[in-house]
Amino acid sequence: MKTLLFLLVLLASPPVAAKAANNAYTADQIEIQRLAVAAWMAHADKQDQEAERLMRASADLEDATEKDNVTPGAIIPARELLGDLLLDMRKPKQALKEYKASLQRTPNRMHGLQGAEKAAQAG
Repeated sequence: MKTLLFLLVLLASPPVAAKAANNAYTADQIEIQRLAVAAWMAHADKQDQEAERLMRASADLEDATEKDNVTPGAIIPARELLGDLLLDMRKPKQALKEYKASLQRTPNRMHGLQGAEKAAQAG
């Protein structure tokens, strides 16, 4: 938990500087990560409604952001993380929906495929 808190603090200030430097793409990428970290922290604190809200915000922002042509894709897509969170919250039908949406945008990701399979079996 201390590591997550450290990451959240670390990620909290760069978006302002990045936006000020007219680098909205970088600011959005940082915000996507900040929201995901905050979601997992809320989940760890048993605040699942807030965790889901934060992770959905992260996934929605990532979906609305075009990938920069000189950067790789997300290491773990936010929508896939949303599937992980929902599966952990014992919401397999919702998780499956999010895994499928993630796989549409980022096909053939092993973790996404495995998550979708777990969600389908649990649902």
